[in-house]
Amino acid sequence: MAERTKLQLATGERQKLRLRWPDQAAGCSSRLGRLDWSVVVLDELTVDLEVFAELAPEGPESSPGLVLLQESFRNRTFTGSFEPTTDPRLHAVGNDISTIVERVEAVIFDFNNSFSWMTGKDVEIVALRVRPPAGPPKSTMPPLLSLRPCSPPPRGNTLAGSKPNHIGRSNGVRGAMGIDSVAPELRLELAKGRTSSPNGQHLLWFAGLLDAFLATAEDKCPDDAADCDWLTDVRLRIGALRDLC
Repeated sequence: MAERTKLQLATGERQKLRLRWPDQAAGCSSRLGRLDWSVVVLDELTVDLEVFAELAPEGPESSPGLVLLQESFRNRTFTGSFEPTTDPRLHAVGNDISTIVERVEAVIFDFNNSFSWMTGKDVEIVALRVRPPAGPPKSTMPPLLSLRPCSPPPRGNTLAGSKPNHIGRSNGVRGAMGIDSVAPELRLELAKGRTSSPNGQHLLWFAGLLDAFLATAEDKCPDDAADCDWLTDVRLRIGALRDLC
């Protein structure tokens, strides 16, 4: 929301314009947002200007604090911007920036025409307050990395030891790859005397672990399901896999 104000500075006069920062109508976003301002001295005359952020007192016996945002002398136009959550000038007040933001009460424009004893000045101020949308403030957490899909598992003749162009039957589905065309023959590698190499040791560990898993799966199969074709087929293929280990 833009706010336009016009001030008349008499000769040798000094005036202050105080723009309140929090807005109760904005709810939890009342202290968030940014203030942009543009100041013009009419008739091509000049004034001095200091802009401060007013901070609420830290205690009942302390006075309000002032943080200098802009200082300019004998100028005709002034522009500036203030956003408490990102303004480095507030970091000089303390390390806890969130606490400092809660203390911002107003932005004060201090116009000074004390150097001119012959001419009064007309000053026009346009202040634009940009507030975030209503609702909870946006998270400051950086966006998470996008998830990449896992590589597809190897199938068919892409595995070592498989037999290409062999079509078998798996779990009762016609045309599926058979066990002998997708499972590597682990015993062949072990028989080549490579167990002393790191790869051979890993292969031996994998074969033992796979055999243990398959033995557990075979024990879990119910014995009273002889009339269940797919379960019988699973048990047969578990036995075939264990033979490869």
